[in-house]
Amino acid sequence: MENQINIYQYLELVKKYWKKARWYLPICIGLGILLGGFLYYKKSKEVISYYGESTFMLSSDDMGSGGGIAESLGVMLPGSNRTGNKNILLELLKSHKMIENTLMTKAQVNGDSNLLINHFIELSGYRESWQGNKEWENYEYPQGYQINENELRDGFLRASAKQLSYNYNAKITDGGIFKVSFFFHNQDFTKSFLDNLMKTIIAYYTEKKTAKASNVYKYAKERYDKLYADLIGKQRQLARTQDRSSAFVFREDLTPQFKISSDIEATTELLGEATKSLEAAKMSLVQETPFIQVIDDVRLPLSQIEPEKVKYGIIGLLAGIIIPFILIVGFIIAREYMQTQKSLYYKN
Repeated sequence: MENQINIYQYLELVKKYWKKARWYLPICIGLGILLGGFLYYKKSKEVISYYGESTFMLSSDDMGSGGGIAESLGVMLPGSNRTGNKNILLELLKSHKMIENTLMTKAQVNGDSNLLINHFIELSGYRESWQGNKEWENYEYPQGYQINENELRDGFLRASAKQLSYNYNAKITDGGIFKVSFFFHNQDFTKSFLDNLMKTIIAYYTEKKTAKASNVYKYAKERYDKLYADLIGKQRQLARTQDRSSAFVFREDLTPQFKISSDIEATTELLGEATKSLEAAKMSLVQETPFIQVIDDVRLPLSQIEPEKVKYGIIGLLAGIIIPFILIVGFIIAREYMQTQKSLYYKN
């Protein structure tokens, strides 16, 4: 029974404040219509975006460490850290640096072949806004532009990468599949960006992943080539020495030939070891070279993302009605509370 009385009391309280606040409801509805209309208009001015997604897998994570020919040659190959490799690649995919490198690659957009950064400048309206600015109005990033050449150009390139990063997402599924998505208001730019990003990431990741193995292979190859050339030179030297000798010579006169023959044997032995080292270095380089396999590439036509003008219009309408009405009710309650406290104060 007590709970029923409390409920009725609350209902009476709601009824009391509703009678006082309802006169402000038309104002709240007007505010809601204004806010909803503004958001609807704002969203209707946005252009349609084109969405693309590419998926790929890092197959090198499935490779074991060591073994095979390299192990038989006594060379321990560096093993692969499966989780580590995937985390590194995921961080590269999220890096602003990789977006910058992608923007400096060439692509054909709207029939024009140019660097992606120059396409971005045109498509984003920067060219028009730069009219009258001698520093920028006719500037285009050249092919082969190197970062750190110009602080102002570098700053704009980084700002462009950050701006595009809001339209870009990279993640990895529980099954180890990478998903890269991007959207932009130009279909050709969206596809070119994703295609070139994949090439940029693969090239950069492969270069860094194989840096140590590449240096080892380069050293082994140079040593092998040097010993091979040295062996060929000594064999020709021996042949010339033998050609100058007659059939009737003292054994003492054959000493130079014996020395050259001894050098040839030593060099041949060293060349054999260098050959093994070179083969081991080749195996190490193959082991360290990642194999990134694209599963789903980006193909036209792309999915369209239309502005959610109705959704935002409704959100604006409801927010414009509810929030002011709650504030008005709160103000009425606070005013009555202050009046009650004031009357009690003067009464006492």
